[in-house]
Amino acid sequence: MPPMRSFLFLQGPIGPFFKQLSDALKARGHHVHKVNFWGGDEAFFPDGESFTDPAANWPTHLLSLCRKHMVTDIVLFGDRRSYHEDAIESIAEANPDTRVWVFEEGYFRPNWITLDHYGVNARSSLPSSREELIAAAEGIETLPTPSQHSVTPWVREFLPSLGKYHAVAKALAGKYPHFQYHRMKPPLTELSGWMKTLAGRAIGHSEEGDIDDFRALETTDHFLAPLQLEGDFQIRKYSPFKGNAEFINFLIASFAKHADGSRALVIKSHPYDCRWAHWRSHTYRIAKQFGVADRVVFVHKCPVSEIVENCRGCVTINSSFGLDALTRGIPVKALGQAFWNFAPITNEGTLDRFWSAPEKPAPEAVNLMKEVVMRRTQFNGGFYSEQGRALCIQDVANTLSSREQSTSVLSEAPTMRLQEKRARRVHELGSTQARKKKLDLFI
Repeated sequence: MPPMRSFLFLQGPIGPFFKQLSDALKARGHHVHKVNFWGGDEAFFPDGESFTDPAANWPTHLLSLCRKHMVTDIVLFGDRRSYHEDAIESIAEANPDTRVWVFEEGYFRPNWITLDHYGVNARSSLPSSREELIAAAEGIETLPTPSQHSVTPWVREFLPSLGKYHAVAKALAGKYPHFQYHRMKPPLTELSGWMKTLAGRAIGHSEEGDIDDFRALETTDHFLAPLQLEGDFQIRKYSPFKGNAEFINFLIASFAKHADGSRALVIKSHPYDCRWAHWRSHTYRIAKQFGVADRVVFVHKCPVSEIVENCRGCVTINSSFGLDALTRGIPVKALGQAFWNFAPITNEGTLDRFWSAPEKPAPEAVNLMKEVVMRRTQFNGGFYSEQGRALCIQDVANTLSSREQSTSVLSEAPTMRLQEKRARRVHELGSTQARKKKLDLFI
């Protein structure tokens, strides 16, 4: 049997996934401890330890917890939440032997979840160059290939969990006065958006966008651009854009100037974006401004197979849609920092050039990349439904119990980031003191 380990869980996905995973690890003889940062965490893990101090005290508190519980592994969902980012960097410096496990939505969707090491997406442990990909392929056959059961639609089952999450968070707000929410919009604003969407569905509002306009296009030669969720870390942290509006503006301006006049641009919103109608209006306003309103179409929920057929190229920030396009042999231009954004998988040139000369991905490189990603980080299942959790909980628990990490290597980048942050703070403090001294002398 694998040696007994001590796990420290931080924030998880909304719902009982972390609680059920904790129970599976305890059944294997491991210790599990949980930190709750606000009431939403308590809603599904009521016996966790509460952190109620200001965020500035969190790194010290974390290291104290790690010593107290002799923590061997830290488990979290989403590496760019401020508490999680601080945790990864602090533990990398203080104890680089600690394994760090990061959950995220599946790199390939909809039937998988991601479990990566020390980071995800641009900070993933996965290969991010052709040379690293070739090296990663050695010995990959020793890792299991995830099963491929379909995960049933989970939104209806998820909604009660979402309501409970925000209701308990609201009720316990006074207990966590310093909590810093990781999204740009307040929780109740998000919940309100979803309620409006559900109300629209109830009275029969269409959510397809303008799929009929797409079908009526005179050209069958089009480019496709999937949007990220507004506020997604892929935009905020890993792209040159502040949000979807900037991305749409940049995209249409380049398309209008450099794409052949016979080609169309199809912009697709994220399937779980309750503000998709807003992006539709913005898209058409910008398209009209640049004189391409007759060649730009906005769609929301529609058959993916229909919009990828005859697709000349896909432009994305770092959407899982881009990975899907690559597996279909569609040329992809990624404008954000994605671990898979390298030749011969994606296009390296400018977006302006992409419109006229999109290069197809090398099939052997895409297939190898997908195999490495699937075997190292993907688990068949889902976070938000009982069926999805039942598919993956035991496999995930087995991996957490037994799989090793190259922690000495993985901890180097977060340690460097922490040192750079300290250097910036020292520089900023010095600049502030110098300005104050100059002001004092002037006075």
